[in-house]
Order: sequence, then structure tokens, then C-alpha cells
Amino acid sequence: MAQTLKIQGDPDSEILVASKDSFTTGVPVGYEEPIPPAPEVFRTRTKQSNLDASEYMEEVNNGIRFTDKLDYPGPPDVAGAVRAARDTQDSFFTVSADIKAAHRLVKIRESDWRLLVCKSNSDSDVCWVNKVGTFGVSSALYWWSRLFGLAGRLVARVLLNRWVVQLVYVDDLHVVCVGEEKFETLWMTIAAYEALGTPFGYKKFSGGLDVQFVGYRVDYLNMSVGISEARGQWLLTFLRELRRDAFTVHVHRFAEFLGRLGFTCRVLLWLKPHLAPLYSWASAVSKSTVATAPRLVRLVCMFLEKQFEEQKFMFSCLKPRRLTNEVFRTDAKCENNLVVLAGYHFPDGRWFSVRVTPHDAPYLFKENGDSEWASAPAELLSVLVALQLFGYLEPKSGRTCIRLWVQSGTDNRSIDFLSRKNSTTRWPLTLVNMQLSHCLMRAGVRISLAWRPRDQNTLADDLTNSRFGDVDLSKRIDIELSDLDLSLLLSLWEARQEFLDRDSWAVYGKGRDKFEKSAWG
Repeated sequence: MAQTLKIQGDPDSEILVASKDSFTTGVPVGYEEPIPPAPEVFRTRTKQSNLDASEYMEEVNNGIRFTDKLDYPGPPDVAGAVRAARDTQDSFFTVSADIKAAHRLVKIRESDWRLLVCKSNSDSDVCWVNKVGTFGVSSALYWWSRLFGLAGRLVARVLLNRWVVQLVYVDDLHVVCVGEEKFETLWMTIAAYEALGTPFGYKKFSGGLDVQFVGYRVDYLNMSVGISEARGQWLLTFLRELRRDAFTVHVHRFAEFLGRLGFTCRVLLWLKPHLAPLYSWASAVSKSTVATAPRLVRLVCMFLEKQFEEQKFMFSCLKPRRLTNEVFRTDAKCENNLVVLAGYHFPDGRWFSVRVTPHDAPYLFKENGDSEWASAPAELLSVLVALQLFGYLEPKSGRTCIRLWVQSGTDNRSIDFLSRKNSTTRWPLTLVNMQLSHCLMRAGVRISLAWRPRDQNTLADDLTNSRFGDVDLSKRIDIELSDLDLSLLLSLWEARQEFLDRDSWAVYGKGRDKFEKSAWG
């Protein structure tokens, strides 16, 4: 490998056979001695974090420091591979493969074996010494990535100009071959890896045009990536059972759900910004307890249940169409017992000015009718109204992914801050944000909200004040707020009212210490 890679000009070939600290002699764990960087292979790591928070003793992982940053292929990269294969307009075939005991294929230098000692149980007199990459030690993943990176680059160069894409995530390999010689290319790829000694787990191979890769479903025929129907139904069933049990749950089971939900949200990006309350609660309550979720957690779970009931678990790999020019501008005015939402559509001059009362939107008003405190949710609601009225949320056939970015201007800095992470826990801004996310998911749209000072947003501001001299009156869209689809927002508001008198942080006692994960998909 070293000789071939050197001839090929690979920048990391020396690490295979160097006289000191190589894959031949054994690599360092990296404990209290930073692993030397490979700048031509990895990006530079700029932030270090403790991997173990224990206070009673020093753990090996906390003493390991990296100078290189590992990057992993995620759903966007998989979508890129699907899109690239389909863009050739040629036939193609894919295989997902598994490498057995990947981390343990790396030899560790003898001076570091002392760091890899363990016992089968605390009462045993027998100590086991690992001489190879050890699961649970943070540098094991780094060294395996570096080793398999060498193998992958060698195979890619051997194939010369044949059309092939390889994606590697830890011990999972995904290969796409295109053209009349696709099967020959595939066999050459596997043969090359075998010649290098790659221990494939052939029982876990899958091939075709609809395969699994690191838990994601990859459908090349329909150009989509997501999770399987079975995995999606597991999440939906958990949420339904949680609501049935009045949101009382074993926290360990909730943490299991949260981990799988986080995995899913790498595909369903619209949902990710809403998960912060769930993580906060799960981290604040002992996993060995049974507890009742607080109000905000319950509302988020109800929102998620609604999404999984109505949405698919796949998104399209088609490249989204981007609108870089500002297409509409919105504003909102909040007064006593009145909120006015307004917006102007630049392409065709259509506009709206909607008067909202406490009866129409009770979540924007206090009991005395005051609404000035609700400027941020009112601004976001005006954006949602504009998206619906100007046609950006109309359902399209087969449109299940990020298809469009709409850059709109608002004059409220809170909305600008919200748009950066698409997340908020402010009340009732979070309700409006959930309704917006729901509509965007259904239409396959993502938006970017850009802030504009009020003096640059005079047209929309005029519309909130019933000054219509600069617009075409015939292009007004006459509607009432009740004409719009805000069903999720209203249902969450009603549920919130029901939760007000309940104890939001009830803990009922200790559950089982040992907990087995349930099957997923």
C-alpha cells in the first residue's frame, strides 16, 4: 500500500510504514501528547471538548487531544451522490457494505498499551490488554478514518477514469457505479479492497437502487433520502403513547427517543430547531426516574406528532431553486385590541393588510387587550401570511424537499435572530414558528429572513397604517385571518391552555436501572 500510494502521490503514505509511530509499528493513542497533524488530509481542529465529565478520576479520553478535524458524510452528501448519478442520464448501480471490527484493525504502539487495560468485571484479578484500536477510546475513530482513507484513495486511483463515487462513514461504505461498465467497475472496486485485506462483512451487503446507508434509506429511482417507514412509525408510535400516558415517561426511554429523533432530523431539517426544549429537559432530569414532561416539552411533542402524521420520512435530492432577490416585504403593527399584518409582493404588486383582533388570535393579546409585547410573533405571523397569500406554500406534486429559498425583509431584529437558527423558546413566538415550520415542510420550502430598518421598509409600514397611496388598490388580497391555515397553531394554543394548571416538573420515583433499547426499524 505504501509503495503504491507513494507512486500515486498520496500525501499521507508515510504513516503506513514510518519507522516510528506508524500503522506498521503502532500508532499513539494521543494521551497527553497531541497526535501529529495531517494537514493535507484533514482540516485543522479549532475546538477541543471533554468527552467524559467524570469528576472523581481522570479518564483517558479527557487527556486525548487532536489537531485534525474529522468530517463525515451526512444526508446532504448522500443526496449529492444520488443527484450526481442521476445527472449522468446513464444507468447506475449501488452497493452498501460493512467492514468488520473496523477500529480494531489499527495497531497501537506498545508504550500506550497501559492506557487500554480493562477487566471483565471489577472483582476479577485478570486484566485484559488491548493492543489495537479500542472501542470507547476517542482516538480509535481517528486512526481508523485515516487508515481507511488511505485504502479508499488507493482504490479510487486504481479505477482511473471510471465513474464511481465512494462514501465512508466509520465502518460503512457506499459505492455508486455508473455506465455500461458499472458492474465491472463495482467488482473491480470490491476486488481492490479485498487485495488490500479489507475484512468485509458480506452478510450486511445490500445493493440495488434502493439501499440503506448508516441507517438512512437511499432511493435512487425516486431521487430521495430519508429514513425507512418502519423507523418513522417507531417515532410516531412513541409520541402517541407519550400523549396517551399524559406525557409521563421513563426518562431513559425518552432519551432513547431523543437520540433517534436527532438522527432523523439530519434529514428532516425543518424539525431540528424545535428540539432544544426536549434536550434541556432530558439533561435536567435523572435518566433513572419517571417524570411528567413540562408544558413546552409537551407542546413540542404534539407538534412533532402532527408532522410525522402528515409528512413523509423522505426528502428529495433535487437541487433546490434559489431566489436570491427579495420577493416580498412584511410588517406588523401592534396596538390595544388590534394587530395589523401587512405585506407587499414585488414581482406583481399584490399586497394585503389584515386586521387581527383578540378573537382572531388570542395568543397575540393579554387579557387587557395589550399586544405591543407581541411584536416578534406578529412579525413572524405576517411572514407566514405572505407566504400563503403569495403562493409560496402551494403544494406541488412530489415536492417533498427543500425546493425554494425566499429571502424576505422584516424590520424586527428578533426575527433576524430567530432566522439564524430557526429556533426560539419565547412565548408565543415558538407557536407561530411551529406553524411556519409545519407549512414549510409540507410545501418543501425553506426561507431566509433578512432584517431591514423601518426607514427602509416604509411601504409595508404604510400598509399597516392604512396608507394605500403607493399601491394598486385592485391588487389587494382581501382576506380574514380565519381564512388561512393556522390549524396547528390553534390546536397547540388550546393544548397550552389545558396544561396551565398542571404540575410541569412532576417526578414520580425511580425506574429500572438496567434498560434495554427497543428495536428501531
